[in-house]
Amino acid sequence: LSEKNGEKNLEEMRYKKVNKERFEELFKSEPIPLQQKDEFLWLINKVEGIKPNVIVEIGIDKGGSFKFWKEVLSSDGIAIGIDITDVADRKIVGNNCIILLGDSREQKTIEKLKLVLKDRKIDFLYVDGLHESSGVNKDYENYSSFVRKGGIIAFHDCGEPTIFYHKVPEATSRWNRGGDPSVKKLFESIKSEKELLQYDQGTGIVYV
Repeated sequence: LSEKNGEKNLEEMRYKKVNKERFEELFKSEPIPLQQKDEFLWLINKVEGIKPNVIVEIGIDKGGSFKFWKEVLSSDGIAIGIDITDVADRKIVGNNCIILLGDSREQKTIEKLKLVLKDRKIDFLYVDGLHESSGVNKDYENYSSFVRKGGIIAFHDCGEPTIFYHKVPEATSRWNRGGDPSVKKLFESIKSEKELLQYDQGTGIVYV
């Protein structure tokens, strides 16, 4: 399968449920997303394109990116956030947005997810948890099989190290060990159709 070049002409993007104005409103409101703005807008457009009913994000932190998913879900859809820390802003939680506390690498956390999913498959899996190999490799190994054929898996921070890692070392060291290359290595090793867009940290998509 081929690896596509990331689309960089964002002016040609089609705004759907999350139009330009709504995106700007959400991006500027608390909790603030940690993603690079253009990369995240590109990702949202891709997610909307598959009409997701089930979204799972690993590593939601305060919920800056997680709050967007209820905007693109179908009317009966559900967004599930997984995080080891209980720091998420509670206003992002609702009937169709829930948080599972626990280490994503542990079987008991996987079992919690199975109980919520029941017989449903994941349409979009967003991996943004522990970025060293012991974390990201396990997350891909443990959760990719839950994603339906035709769904997508996305990774944050999978590009070449950039000025981001030099400007914000005190932040990146919390989740990325100052620019750990493990996410990039994993993304490059996956033998599926994929895309990468990098304006700063790098966002990669794998098509299942």
